[in-house]
Amino acid sequence: MTLADAGMAWTVASVQVGVPQPIDTSRGTVDSSIVRRAVDGRVAVDREGVAGNAQANLVNHGGPDKAVCVYVVRHLDHWAGRLARELVGGAFGENLTIDGPDEAHACIGDTYRVGTALLQVSQPRQPCYKLSAVLGEERLAAWIVEHGSTGYYFRVVEAGEVWAGAPVTLVDRTHPGLTIEVAHRAGVGTPFDADRARAVLVPELAPSWAATISKRFGAAGASTSAT
Repeated sequence: MTLADAGMAWTVASVQVGVPQPIDTSRGTVDSSIVRRAVDGRVAVDREGVAGNAQANLVNHGGPDKAVCVYVVRHLDHWAGRLARELVGGAFGENLTIDGPDEAHACIGDTYRVGTALLQVSQPRQPCYKLSAVLGEERLAAWIVEHGSTGYYFRVVEAGEVWAGAPVTLVDRTHPGLTIEVAHRAGVGTPFDADRARAVLVPELAPSWAATISKRFGAAGASTSAT
């Protein structure tokens, strides 16, 4: 995919927000905002995320580099078949369900105009046991890592509004080839090697994911936040 694809008709399928609430997991009852509900109309988004959304665990979730969680709508069809259940937007705890670039095409540092907001791809999502709990399959997080359909995060470059049906347009690409898929494999997947891992440590990569890669390979030069 090149910058010429900026004219493709990508869209937001749905927008979801959630607030912390108790959920039962394999590790006991924990507070989480992974259960998210669809919202209608235009919703403000700023540096901290989508209006009306909140996080229970600010160490591992949220913050400027993980302000907006994204999942691609066509992945829902795959998992609906594998889990033998109906899945709708927000089922994976994402804020934006998009008919748009997936992990093999979205690149670290890509900027997209989503509605009126300008958003930048910052890192892959790392699925956890809470997602497994809400969808009733303990192996799900491991399956997602293996399949590569992790979803990813945006940081907010310019605040604005998003809504179901809003256009998603590629504005700029600084690291062609450095896809979410590549960054995911550098952090937790296989196969990968240290030399390739170092090449992933670009300034636009979220520092937390850079630290994950550096810890895994002992790679020097972890990135700093692009904002």
